[in-house]
Amino acid sequence: FSSEYIGTLTGVLWTSASIVSSIQYGLLPLVEAVDEGWRVSTSRSKVRLN
Repeated sequence: FSSEYIGTLTGVLWTSASIVSSIQYGLLPLVEAVDEGWRVSTSRSKVRLN
């Protein structure tokens, strides 16, 4: 592996990481709140136990 491509490789990796991060941040509002999801899963598990 030639050291002259380190800059290009670093740029490509950071660009792809920022694209993935932006997509995740954009999709974040579509996810329900963590505490509400936890309550739903807990109430469902209680129903199964009873």
